[in-house]
Amino acid sequence: MSRKRMKMRDLERTTGVGRETIRFYIREGLLPQPERPGRNVAWYDQSFVERIALIKELQQKRFLPLQVIKAIVGNDAEPPRDEVKALLELDGKLFPAVGGGSEMPPEKLSDVARRTGLKGSEIRQLVDMGLVELETRDGDQWLVRARQAGVRSHQA
Repeated sequence: MSRKRMKMRDLERTTGVGRETIRFYIREGLLPQPERPGRNVAWYDQSFVERIALIKELQQKRFLPLQVIKAIVGNDAEPPRDEVKALLELDGKLFPAVGGGSEMPPEKLSDVARRTGLKGSEIRQLVDMGLVELETRDGDQWLVRARQAGVRSHQA
């Protein structure tokens, strides 16, 4: 079964995102390369629409910078739905509410994992992305700081 293909102007119209932003996403690895049957022809399918919608949601509703979004979706494979769902369900559970002002108290990594439903390895990925900071205290790992990701986006 073949996927419905569309040209750039159709992708722009469907997503509400301009061509320069789409090209930027492709250059930065947030979107895969389109199918190119000829020098001046590129075809996009529904997966581009879905990926752009996810990028915009992560930017606008979750306030994640493009660098973090790229770590989530930045390859040619479709990001696993269960991982994306888990990330989106973190809203308000792991990080303080945007504009909440108060810093969260330190909490054991095992308690954070139990409370959020995340595995310790998934929380460590957030550490690798620079979103949270862990500290070892008396042999246990503690989440000592959750950083709010600043909005950093490319506007065409």
